[in-house]
Amino acid sequence: MIIENKKTAISKKPAFWIVIIALVTILITSAIIITNSLTSMNLPKVKVSAELDKSVSKAIMSYNKPGIYFKGIKTLAEGHIILGHIRSSENEIVYAVAACVGYGFKKGNFIVKSGSGPMPIKITLKISKNNKYSLKEYQEPLDGSENYESLKKMFPQNLVDIANQPSQSYLDSIEEQVTSYATAYLKSVGSNSKIEELFGERI
Repeated sequence: MIIENKKTAISKKPAFWIVIIALVTILITSAIIITNSLTSMNLPKVKVSAELDKSVSKAIMSYNKPGIYFKGIKTLAEGHIILGHIRSSENEIVYAVAACVGYGFKKGNFIVKSGSGPMPIKITLKISKNNKYSLKEYQEPLDGSENYESLKKMFPQNLVDIANQPSQSYLDSIEEQVTSYATAYLKSVGSNSKIEELFGERI
């Protein structure tokens, strides 16, 4: 009887550990799914005035123009998503993801010849007495291995990962904005050239 009881006890152990392992696997899988969902989800829409949005566009263009506007560039184009902004009596700090590129012609196509992004940016706008904005400071994360750490110093904690890995909907919106500049330029010169996609294959 003692031997039989021991055999019974031993035979139950594998089943017990299988259940435990299965539960742990489920918990780990669930945690991964939740984490991925939080990383890729969109933030609630941020309320942005037309004046602020226009000022951010202007700041992106003016800051990037010296580096990407050279011979052969016909128009600059930008796209951005404002993730958050903080207003004080004198300044408005804007946290965004943005791209700014220069378009030019090549073999009959309208292609991206220069530019950068999309990348996280922090813009500080000075507020005048008549409530107008002017660029005070423009910041981008450092390159290479210091990129993420510098981003953490620039952005509020709840925006860091969203800025570092923008959702597809954000990227689509940025590309749509950039393309609209190219489309408007081609229309102004009466051209029906094919526009190169910002994130697509090069033509």
